[in-house]
Amino acid sequence: MVVTLAHVCNLLIVVTAAIIGTPSALAMTYTALENSDGFTAFDATGETTLTEADEFKSAEQEAHARQVRLARQDRHIPPSDTVPYANTLFIRSPGGNVFGSTLLAKAARESDITVVVPANEICASACFNVFMAAKHHGWEPGARIGVHSTSNGDDHDETLTSMGLTGGVARILSEWGATPAIIGKTVITPPGEITWLTENDLRGLGENAASRSGRRE
Repeated sequence: MVVTLAHVCNLLIVVTAAIIGTPSALAMTYTALENSDGFTAFDATGETTLTEADEFKSAEQEAHARQVRLARQDRHIPPSDTVPYANTLFIRSPGGNVFGSTLLAKAARESDITVVVPANEICASACFNVFMAAKHHGWEPGARIGVHSTSNGDDHDETLTSMGLTGGVARILSEWGATPAIIGKTVITPPGEITWLTENDLRGLGENAASRSGRRE
């Protein structure tokens, strides 16, 4: 049997659902952001949980509904015209549930949204899955993006099961464009530690990754 990305994602979902504990009380929250173009971006802050993909889709729909109301009422755009969905997700997160972040990552990739780590904020651990999954990703000055291997719960225990999960994550990250250097750092960094990616690491992600001069308002 040929092992595909879909097989690996499904295995991650089954395994992480079995070994990862209950969602954090610091669950991720989403806020629609209004700028000169309307509600074309939103913030995500907190830890990823088991239901993260559903929360993301709900936030995306809410931002779009607000954008539609703005377009129809204030800008008098007729119903026949298409109103775009939000195109940017600003994310700040120390990590969280690997199962939830994997589903959120898939949802972000399918939505074709750009994921950006805001200035002086962090995106670490499971958050990197979401950052890497996006077809376009960016980081602002002072942003820190970190990786490590997968643990068996909040106590950062590393078991044969979590090591296998790390291998599955590494394969997905590779499919999403992570370089061998980043994958290597992800695999060799113990669960209780963080390796912060360098500017060279991030620029090595290619033309779809870019440092941004500042946050859109």
